[in-house]
Amino acid sequence: MITRRDILKTFLGLPIALTACKTDYEQTQIEGEIVGATDNIGHILREKRNWQRPTDVKEALDVVVVGGGIAGLSAAWELSKKEGTSFRLFELERRLGGTSASGAVNVDNNQFNRLENNGKFAYPWGAHYLPVPFKGNTDLVELLDEMDLLESSGEAGEPVIREEFLTRDPEERVFYKGRWYEGLYLHAGETKEDERQFERFETLLTYWTAWKDGSGKRAFAVPLHNCSQDSEVTNLDSISFAKWLE
Repeated sequence: MITRRDILKTFLGLPIALTACKTDYEQTQIEGEIVGATDNIGHILREKRNWQRPTDVKEALDVVVVGGGIAGLSAAWELSKKEGTSFRLFELERRLGGTSASGAVNVDNNQFNRLENNGKFAYPWGAHYLPVPFKGNTDLVELLDEMDLLESSGEAGEPVIREEFLTRDPEERVFYKGRWYEGLYLHAGETKEDERQFERFETLLTYWTAWKDGSGKRAFAVPLHNCSQDSEVTNLDSISFAKWLE
């Protein structure tokens, strides 16, 4: 049965692995492999193949968690705090974590030995990372604290993550007609009107990111029940994103 310690250890591999994009240009072959779910295992269920089924194992449970990805592990972590609640987590793959996978290397430096009990240093396989949560996301802050990732709380009570678990913001670029351009928006060839609209869009994003109501609640937050119910925010629910852009 999965233990609370197993759940927390698996959470250390939060980044999501992505497959590489192919191009028409010749590229030097780099050794390695694409990691992710084992397609064949999923096909067993889809194609209704025969496989060995346990016939003598029966167990009464309060909850069954199907899948050991981030959602399943989060559910199991929450259930593990509830005394008297019996549950099992089922995962098709040989390891927990789903697409939130990571690798690990052996290290001799004692600074990193606390990351893994066997003296390994974990590293991400993908390009998606967990943003530092706001203090209002109490469940996530509690999880990070239990994983010993928090250093302290800042002046405003916001969580401060230990430096060895932080990563720098990645540089984003777009490759277009033989050249690299900074950022994800291609400024090459834009008109003055394009530039004006893009600057206006960024101004609006900055506004909503910093927006708070009279009680200090943000316009957009996770979990959703932490969002402000101010009419300026809820009125957005009555229009589409396309309409908002107009």
